Amino acid sequence: MQQGHFLVFRLLNVEIAIHPPQRRTDPVNTEVGLFRDAAVGLVQKIGDQSQPLGSGIGWVEPIPFSDITGITGEREVLDLSIGAAGAGVGLLYAYRNALHAQALDWAKQTADR
Repeated sequence: MQQGHFLVFRLLNVEIAIHPPQRRTDPVNTEVGLFRDAAVGLVQKIGDQSQPLGSGIGWVEPIPFSDITGITGEREVLDLSIGAAGAGVGLLYAYRNALHAQALDWAKQTADR
């Protein structure tokens, strides 16, 4: 693996590290291609981590700060900044920019939840 800078994207506890391009052959669009590859990978990981919930999909995570509060278990993550609402907006953006073939279906399923 090439040493140097890399990008890390994080949403819904999905983290993807993209290292400098080694396989791209288009020197004009290498940086654009790097960001596009990262976005496609992130959209796929978000879709992969969804779970069927109700008549749609959603994301479930362990209750945060359980070591402090003593509250344990899991919860569905819904809010705009880290949850299903934000994922739905991001998936619509991915569809609008033709990043992933399933992006619109996943966005609709997020809303159907």
